[in-house]
Amino acid sequence: ETMDNLEVALDIKNGLEKVIRKQIGELNANLKIQNEECSSILFTSTYTGEGKSTISLYLAISLSRSDKKTVWIDCNYHKRKTAYKIRNVKKEQEAGKNWGLLDYLETSCNLDEIIYPVNNEKLHVIPIGSVGKGAPELFEKTCFRELMTKLCEEYDYVILDSSAAGKYVDSKILASKCDGVVYVIEYNRVKKTLVKDTVENLKKCKGNILGAVINKSQI
Repeated sequence: ETMDNLEVALDIKNGLEKVIRKQIGELNANLKIQNEECSSILFTSTYTGEGKSTISLYLAISLSRSDKKTVWIDCNYHKRKTAYKIRNVKKEQEAGKNWGLLDYLETSCNLDEIIYPVNNEKLHVIPIGSVGKGAPELFEKTCFRELMTKLCEEYDYVILDSSAAGKYVDSKILASKCDGVVYVIEYNRVKKTLVKDTVENLKKCKGNILGAVINKSQI
């Protein structure tokens, strides 16, 4: 396959988009006015399933629609996402083997081989990849630091979707590689003490906490 023939198709649900559009718009605005130098932003949570992937992806879409060149990176190798599929544009079918973040970090493929355009959007996506099982040490490699430097030079915003910080060490490592961290909390699910402990651990790892998003609240 050539990269020209491949694109990312997002599993965007219109009903969900309408519900959270206002909240994402507010998050978008807050990030822009909070710190002009904050271009690489990590999203994490305490547990899995709190909505960080959905929120980070919708934010990335919102930023790209406001003419900010944005790339969204899937950094969670613990759970293979269903939020997107890589497909062959010409054949209108799901593509076979495709490159992503793990391929870049483990096999040193080219950067332009792992960045995919999103159909009908200005957004670009770097999927998790198709090789290996992943390991926290990959994010400590020089090639990851160089990747982040290149992306921050090329894009206005680099949005990283990571694993749950209360369960895995990956987010703590990634937090030190990004300008800021947004912490997603599912309403009425996580104990305040656990949230506090997890946030403190992120700070100890040099994570710059930009703020929190309360998700799934009916208030």
